[in-house]
Amino acid sequence: MSATEPHRVLQATPPLPRWFWLLPLLAALLWFPIDPFWASDDFFALHYAQDPARAFADLTHWQYGAQDLWFFWRPLITLSFCADAAIGGGAPFWAHLSNVLAHGLCALMAGLLLRRLLSDGLAFAGAALWAILPGHAGTIAWDVGRVDGHTTVWILLSVLLFVRWCEGKSAGRTASVIAMLLALASKELAFAVAPLCSLLGLALRRPWHAAWPHWALLAATIAFRLVVLGRFGGYAGTTWDAGAMASGFASFTADLLQPWRWQQPTR
Repeated sequence: MSATEPHRVLQATPPLPRWFWLLPLLAALLWFPIDPFWASDDFFALHYAQDPARAFADLTHWQYGAQDLWFFWRPLITLSFCADAAIGGGAPFWAHLSNVLAHGLCALMAGLLLRRLLSDGLAFAGAALWAILPGHAGTIAWDVGRVDGHTTVWILLSVLLFVRWCEGKSAGRTASVIAMLLALASKELAFAVAPLCSLLGLALRRPWHAAWPHWALLAATIAFRLVVLGRFGGYAGTTWDAGAMASGFASFTADLLQPWRWQQPTR
């Protein structure tokens, strides 16, 4: 810690118990691919990504070279499919194992973040409970669904590294920005990283501009999409209506907080 960074204060925390490392193993075992299968878009992704030249071309083009239906920049996901094809060929096991391992890493990082608010036991239990939620089935059992699981790995890593930097435990802000870049190259879900880091920075009593590198990267990514790729992204029929989007987000958030809102009454 340098004298030019007086806002970073080293905070003592208990060492991580060894049994806490069982968390990713537990999450992986619960979702281990016993009978993996290909479905729907899996065939398209596998066929496209088995050619490394096409997979690397996605670094500067929309995913799968699409120009008429969707406009997603997700080169890291395409490259992960390319790696699956190189390792397992047409067998679905290795591709689904990749999803399972990503889920295990997410569970571990969720637990590491939770232990900053809860005891080790409660943090472990909370992350384990999250890991077994049936809502993860689409992300893990459907190979193309990895866009959410793989992206969440990088999002949680970026947030965790930023939190550690705010706590004065590492010089991990640069590493946090690199993890955010990997998340942005996986799915648009990563646009939330910069706001998340800003809110966490304020919660940890850091200056309001503590997350400025994340915002700079987000701005550069949007500029890259507009200048190099030609548009912001989304589906061909996407319309941007701020009012409708805000209303939908509020409704979705309310559904998550109170599931009975969308449950159909039984007769």
